[in-house]
Amino acid sequence: MRIIGVTIVFLVVAISANANERIYKKLNKLYLSNPTLCLEKSKKYMDKKPSEGASYFFASSIYFDKVDQSHTLRGKYLQLRRAINYARKFDKIGTIELKEKVLWTDKLEEIQDKTTRLITALDKNHQEDLSQELIANIRKIESLEELKATPIIQEVEITSTPTITASKPEFVKLENQFYGMPTGMEIVASANPENERKMLDRINKERVSKGLPPLTWNEDLAKASRYHAYDLGTQAYFDHKSCDRINDELVEVGATFDRIRKFYTATHVNSENIAAGHESVDMTYIQWYNSKSHHQNLFNPDSRYVGIGICYIPNSPYGYYWVMSTAE
Repeated sequence: MRIIGVTIVFLVVAISANANERIYKKLNKLYLSNPTLCLEKSKKYMDKKPSEGASYFFASSIYFDKVDQSHTLRGKYLQLRRAINYARKFDKIGTIELKEKVLWTDKLEEIQDKTTRLITALDKNHQEDLSQELIANIRKIESLEELKATPIIQEVEITSTPTITASKPEFVKLENQFYGMPTGMEIVASANPENERKMLDRINKERVSKGLPPLTWNEDLAKASRYHAYDLGTQAYFDHKSCDRINDELVEVGATFDRIRKFYTATHVNSENIAAGHESVDMTYIQWYNSKSHHQNLFNPDSRYVGIGICYIPNSPYGYYWVMSTAE
């Protein structure tokens, strides 16, 4: 009887796990194709299966995406507050396996970064009541332990200190760091050329399965990608724009496509993906695949050429940096 009991429990667990996987796959597909419907389905699952984590993750992700779509600070605040509230729920009930699947740690870093930026903007516009509420909400996400040790308000109290300004520097390389815009002649060594090509194979396999043309490797685009990956790590920032860190302040020195075109001018440049934190091809691919804008770049039907770059910068914020540049 005990053996039968164990078998029954196993079957129940297996069935439950399969059901949860089906919910995740269904919501993930909707998130990439129809976010509005995905949000509706997520809320229905919350009512029917309140202990299943995927619905809270996708609801949080959709509201997080809506922050950038809002045109007012109050609108951004409302969308981000909703995203944080669902993130708090997912953080509590999401399984370890699901958190690994959706790269939850990376997602939390994105939420923390966007919250910090919005708090700064709210304070500058004398909407401290809204910024204080965001601070209170994000502190309740248990996995963000660093926020409990270092209150986020300390990072954004800037009203009493003037902003440091600096002029855009001319191109130069000092102490293994690039400053200014590149010339297009820079050669940055790849941290793992084999993984760059494996990433291309992974992307092309999925593109072909979707009826899209495979991407063709272009070494000039790869040089552009490696340059930016190296710059992200050595200058300690994470952005598509090119920046320099001067007196511990970031200074924008150039736009994304202007930088890429320093290396590649054969056809029209149309996208760039960036990622950080993993040497693994699979983990980085999942990061891009599960991000709506990055997913669109991976499977843009107009893209024909690609270059991928990986750099490893010891003692940098994320260690490994990936960049993918595409052109038509």
